[in-house]
Amino acid sequence: MLAIATAKGNYEEALEFINKSNVRNYHSHSVRHAKAFILRKLKKKKEAVALIEESLELDPFNFGCLFEKHLLLSDPKEMEIILNQLKQLSRNWSHNFIEYALDYAHAGLFDEAIELLLVYYDNCENPYSLVPYYLGWFAWESGDTETAALYFEEGARLQPHFVFPSRLEEILILQKAIEVNSSDNKAWYPAKALKALELAFTNDTSDARVLMELDQLYKRLNKDHNERLQFLEQHLQLVSQRDDLFLERITLYNQLGNYTEAKSLIAAYNFHPWEGGEGKVVGQYLICHLELAKHAMAKENYQLALSLLEQAEIYPTNLGEGKLTGAQENDTHYWKGVAWEMMNDSQKANDYYIKATKGISEPVQAIFYNDPQPDKIFYQGLAWIKLKNQNKAFELFQSLVDFGKKHIDDTVSIDYFAVSLPDLLVFDADLNLRNRIHCLYLMALGHLGLGDVQKAGELFDQILALDRNHQGTLVHKNMMNYLTLIEH
Repeated sequence: MLAIATAKGNYEEALEFINKSNVRNYHSHSVRHAKAFILRKLKKKKEAVALIEESLELDPFNFGCLFEKHLLLSDPKEMEIILNQLKQLSRNWSHNFIEYALDYAHAGLFDEAIELLLVYYDNCENPYSLVPYYLGWFAWESGDTETAALYFEEGARLQPHFVFPSRLEEILILQKAIEVNSSDNKAWYPAKALKALELAFTNDTSDARVLMELDQLYKRLNKDHNERLQFLEQHLQLVSQRDDLFLERITLYNQLGNYTEAKSLIAAYNFHPWEGGEGKVVGQYLICHLELAKHAMAKENYQLALSLLEQAEIYPTNLGEGKLTGAQENDTHYWKGVAWEMMNDSQKANDYYIKATKGISEPVQAIFYNDPQPDKIFYQGLAWIKLKNQNKAFELFQSLVDFGKKHIDDTVSIDYFAVSLPDLLVFDADLNLRNRIHCLYLMALGHLGLGDVQKAGELFDQILALDRNHQGTLVHKNMMNYLTLIEH
């Protein structure tokens, strides 16, 4: 929200956001830096100076605030003193400058990002060779394409020794460098990751971390599910050492439709919370239970279906994660309603259909794991149909289609104070592609709800061509086999 506000120049709104954040993050370097540049943009120099002095009193190593102090000065000698102080305290280390330059870039302040990074880069005898690529990207994003091209050419000329691109932004930066300067062979180096990782794992098949990263790369390259599963099962001892690897094995069983095996594996393993893993185990737990419930209903075993759906509402402790407050369970409530309807208990069926209509019903760009998901809206629509309110259902399904069409070409950036993304993202950070897939998914669900099965199927196929691991698509494309259960 802050990044969007600053990028649009809505600094008063940005100040409101940063003040709220400051309540919980009083000592945060990033928060104080952001508030300083927002106050400067609002021409509240006195407040900005006071904040900067307070921040530097708390921690003199707040390089962002130190640079803001430089920007607020008018005397060249004083400005030079502050810059020298910045270089000394930061050890003139490239990564210190890159981190604070990215703070500016995420806020849409590319001119400041360039100016800060040039403090390091100008007159540096042996600069870190990614820095000109950053400068090129900042220039490109600010609209100065000619300067961007020059910086990308500089980056191509520097030696790549001791350079390991690791930040998510560096994927976008190097992709842009290749687009602008296709002859730059250095920017292509990350594409050699597959060969390097396969060689690394071949040389040491006892390294579970390398196995995880290699599997993640296979996943990003859309490798066949059966091949990935077979590869992991050749190294079960390693797979069992890491929660993330073990969960990938479970996920593959779900993706291949072996929900019984996925359910058994989840029940036999104790998971632990990990950064980037939020919602992952729970997601696979819900998928296998709901899919097995649908299978049971298709075989007219409604009591088994209800039992599975009730299990889906209670997260066992071995999942390592509890249920989020306000978690929407529209799908579970909807399928419970279907089960009771099939058992001719219209009262209980309607009670669950009513529950299935509750919750957030406005589509959003679901980038993070706790964002409202579009399939919940889809089940709200199905429930309204069961409750004989076709107009409300049509409105919800059409909103999914309309949102997808409107936002499919959006440029997406990570929120300044974002929570974890929904994937490990060891290699891939193309948020614009993620947004495109998300919008295609919204449109597919909308058309499926509207009864246009052919259009929905075409959109699902487009998604799987881009990402065969999109589980929402796998589940709902398969759901077309259960149309007799959801017919309007």
